[in-house]
Amino acid sequence: MALWSARLKGPASAATVREQVAAGRADADKVRCPRCGAELLLLAAEALARVGEREHARRLLRAWDRRGGQANELADLIRSHAGALADDDAAARAARLESVLAAAEESPFRLDALWARLDLGLALVDAGDARAAGELERAAAVAQEFGAGTVEELAGRALRALGIRTWRRAAPGAPLTEREQEIARLVAEGATNREIAQLLFLSPKTVERHVSNIFKKVGVRNRAELASRLSGR
Repeated sequence: MALWSARLKGPASAATVREQVAAGRADADKVRCPRCGAELLLLAAEALARVGEREHARRLLRAWDRRGGQANELADLIRSHAGALADDDAAARAARLESVLAAAEESPFRLDALWARLDLGLALVDAGDARAAGELERAAAVAQEFGAGTVEELAGRALRALGIRTWRRAAPGAPLTEREQEIARLVAEGATNREIAQLLFLSPKTVERHVSNIFKKVGVRNRAELASRLSGR
């Protein structure tokens, strides 16, 4: 909960993240599970780094290191990612995230690589680096391909903050993306844009744009026509 609060809302969620980390620590102390306690250190460190509590994050990572960590590739990747996010200097943070991204893309953990690319783009924004827009655009494109709506939304938000338009109208007859196929199916089943947004963790505006593109690609004028087309009638 702490990690997702931090990912979605950033520093604005700092108080909530601190409360959630404290609650997690209380639970870990009750169950006395070494593995759970170690995992909490990593996830809490990443969450706190994302909301600007970087010194606290570094303390948790040092505690993780003293425990000897866990001998698996994913834990090592999360440790490197959290460590990079915990760096106070934006340029150094970006440089470390580039290394994390390179390692993640060589791993089977594709979603973790996607988050690393998004975080690299955001760090480049903080550092005033001109490469920021390109990395964020790549993150948005890969997220759309994977159907990772949360990352796509966050990358788009960052791009719009830079004054970059993030939506391109579809060409008639173009194939639907995996995300558009998913939304088209939900539309055909009778779901409203708001219901789709809640189900897929997208904003209603994003769903509205997807639906508009689907109509144009498929060549229909409304939801009823889309449902009819998809059912083969």
